[in-house]
Amino acid sequence: MRKRRDWPPPELPVPGTFLIDRNGTIRLAHVDVDYTRRLDPDDVIAALKKLNGVEAGRTNDETGK
Repeated sequence: MRKRRDWPPPELPVPGTFLIDRNGTIRLAHVDVDYTRRLDPDDVIAALKKLNGVEAGRTNDETGK
């Protein structure tokens, strides 16, 4: 078997968005080889609010967190 010049194939970066909590646990991950398909910013904001205990407009002081 003849070895091809382009083997192994070159690596390409894959865009990703990760939300990681203070303990290092991944709470949200979105990875797609198509760089035009991205996580909606509203989804990131909602996940951040949930992670920080901000629900339905309440602050951390109101939720006790």
